Amino acid sequence: MIRHLLLLTVVLAAVAAADGWLRRARDSGRAEAAVLRSILPPSGQVEPDRVRTLSLQVPGSSPWVYERRGGTWRFPAYFGAYAHSGRVDRLLHEVLGASGTLVTTDEDDFDDLGVSGPQAVRLTLAGNAGESLGEIWIGRGVPGPSGDESYVRRAGSDSVLHLHANPLLTVGAARPPMLDPHLLPPDERGGSVVEVLVTAPPEGAYRLRRVLAPLPEDAPALPLPAGDRERYRWLLERESGVEEDCVDASVWEYLSYLRQVRVQRLVDPAASAGYGFGAARVELTDEEGVRDVLEVGGAAGGDERYARNGRARLTAVLTAARAEWLTPPAEVLLDTLPQPSPFESVGR
Repeated sequence: MIRHLLLLTVVLAAVAAADGWLRRARDSGRAEAAVLRSILPPSGQVEPDRVRTLSLQVPGSSPWVYERRGGTWRFPAYFGAYAHSGRVDRLLHEVLGASGTLVTTDEDDFDDLGVSGPQAVRLTLAGNAGESLGEIWIGRGVPGPSGDESYVRRAGSDSVLHLHANPLLTVGAARPPMLDPHLLPPDERGGSVVEVLVTAPPEGAYRLRRVLAPLPEDAPALPLPAGDRERYRWLLERESGVEEDCVDASVWEYLSYLRQVRVQRLVDPAASAGYGFGAARVELTDEEGVRDVLEVGGAAGGDERYARNGRARLTAVLTAARAEWLTPPAEVLLDTLPQPSPFESVGR
């Protein structure tokens, strides 16, 4: 009887010890899973500004490579097209700055989470000298493809994180993604233009000059009005030297059009001899003296024409209507525009 009691005591003690161990292990696992952590280890943390090359590869596709050039991102594989720099920078901040919680380290779960080799979107980062700064595999969104969160893991690691961001929403669905379709480079679209020289045969050339607007007689000398539209007015100078006052709102509408006009596609700039570029052109000069030239070429087939951006070294195809309004008649800027304006009617 005593022997049985001793055996029962040993069994109960073993059960209690096992239960305590399981509880501690479970609590430890919960605590570990609740810890926020970054995708890259602390020793390998990367500031977004260090990244000079970014490669994206979706399953079944060749990598798309983007290069940082100065303050902009370019896509060399498509005639050096500009990328949406804001979206590329946001993508880098999301993968390098976001944090997540540990989901699993079991490879059997990788397929379900979309972080296995055949399923993951691979993001590879490199520095100035081409040195690797990390490779990140992005899995499915949480709770679905359009969810604001996602599963990710670092290449070579078996730790899958539930990331509190979904980088693929920034990438978008276009193939290749994140390309900027505007004729003007991104760093020019926010600048202040001070002079525009428009050459539009057969009418000839005219120049738009931005000058300070006179202050009302009862206005204090300083400070000047805050906005460009209130601070400046526009003059149109013809080749004869005659100056005329523009309808300022019409000029601002025209400049807005130049900043927003979109291209249909890019073409090889090396073949520009066959694109019919001639006298039709727009020269833009900003407050810093930076000059850009937009040229209008010949027909590109159908209802399309060629156009070229000199500073960006891009040659594109636009609809014929959009190309025509790059060099509007002078009278358009000397009068009030109809509504909708011709710049709105052709689409941007």
